[in-house]
Amino acid sequence: MAETYNPSSCDVVSAQLTPFNTEGSGDDIDITPIIVGFTITQSIERPALHMAIQCYDGIGLLESLPIRGEEKLKITMKAHDLQIEKTIRGRIHSIDNVVPSTARDAVGYTLHVMTEISYEAALYSITTAFRNKPASSMAHTIFKKYFSNTQDAVDDLGYQEMIPYGGKKYGMAKDLKRYFYLQPSEGFLRLTIPDFPPQDSMLFVSSKAYSANSPSCSFRFFENFDGYYWCTDEFLIQKYTNNNRIVELNYQAFTTLDPRDAVSQITAIEEMKNTHRTNLPSELQGAYLNTVYEIDLNNHTAKRFNYKYLDSIKKYTATTGSAGPVIENDIHSKDFIEETFNVSRGNAKQFMVFRDYDTDKTGGKGEVVRGEQHYKEIIQNRTSYSKHLNATRVSASLKGRLDLQAGQLVKVNARKLNVSGENVPNKQLSGNYLIQSVIHSVQQGLLDTDLKLIKYDWNDGVDI
Repeated sequence: MAETYNPSSCDVVSAQLTPFNTEGSGDDIDITPIIVGFTITQSIERPALHMAIQCYDGIGLLESLPIRGEEKLKITMKAHDLQIEKTIRGRIHSIDNVVPSTARDAVGYTLHVMTEISYEAALYSITTAFRNKPASSMAHTIFKKYFSNTQDAVDDLGYQEMIPYGGKKYGMAKDLKRYFYLQPSEGFLRLTIPDFPPQDSMLFVSSKAYSANSPSCSFRFFENFDGYYWCTDEFLIQKYTNNNRIVELNYQAFTTLDPRDAVSQITAIEEMKNTHRTNLPSELQGAYLNTVYEIDLNNHTAKRFNYKYLDSIKKYTATTGSAGPVIENDIHSKDFIEETFNVSRGNAKQFMVFRDYDTDKTGGKGEVVRGEQHYKEIIQNRTSYSKHLNATRVSASLKGRLDLQAGQLVKVNARKLNVSGENVPNKQLSGNYLIQSVIHSVQQGLLDTDLKLIKYDWNDGVDI
């Protein structure tokens, strides 16, 4: 490791392009020499990982092969900070930015790649109905049919991974090096998927999912290096805290360049911006107070349900992994919240739910009326939680770190930088964050990693 250590160096080890329908024929083409850079984008808000590869083609491969946007591509990259190696088995789905060189002896272009599993799933469209099944069961059914068949996972992580909330970790028959993580949901749903591609179908099902273990109701579907996740934020937080796999990063005035202090270099955030501090207009959209009018079509009644954040704060899971945060950790004081977000002002964000289901969780009366759908709870909790999750939003840049991925939990140790030069903890910016999105960019062999980080707690009061 000492011989190859470089906190910013990343190489394409190999890139094998396979023309359509020629797999196993020996006609693979090594395009490693023409790759001059790439970016890999992951986000918990997006169902698929995306890779853009910049090529400088001086051998005419684009036209002579030709590259049609239907080829398979297996690309392996290695970062020389932690010696992390990642392999993406993908499909080229588009080609753009085709620009001849000044001397007209080469051409530059960008290959856009999805993982092979996501690419093949995206070719389908789903119109189907589910009857009296949990949302998690629907998600598993869709995944097995359109993404990959699943099997019991065999851990190759070097430790026995603990999966929270009774969740499951499945191996994928189409990619034995990656997994599908699934968190169980509660309640029986009747749901019709109206001509959506599988990725959108998974998101559609997640929007209807409920779990008492996850009051945020933040079910998501996304892809990262590990594989695929259908789960809530609480699941992600507990997965990393329970397994003691939280990555530490540091932001301070100076980072040593001493090659003997490798740890400081690979954990150093070069630039950090608090892109979102507070935004009252946004908070008026349901962060502290919202109302659901529930129109019960079965019993011909109408009820109003007011949600107050101050009454619910302790039920949410903090990004520290502990039980709910306290009001002292909110960006606003309790008195300000009570005075500003008030029913008498009429400033509660309003929603309307048409209730055509019963409170019976077993599926309804004689299969005529649906069981409890929890729409009121989903709307109110998800609205408030999502606002507070973004209460502290940070962008950070660092060298290397190909190991970081969307949905991961990181601990940021930030120092307060003030005119006195006093080196003390910054209690607002320090703490555990979820990686909302990550972009790995390699140009001329140098890797930059850009992170979008979010956390529930505005002030976790940590001591560094």
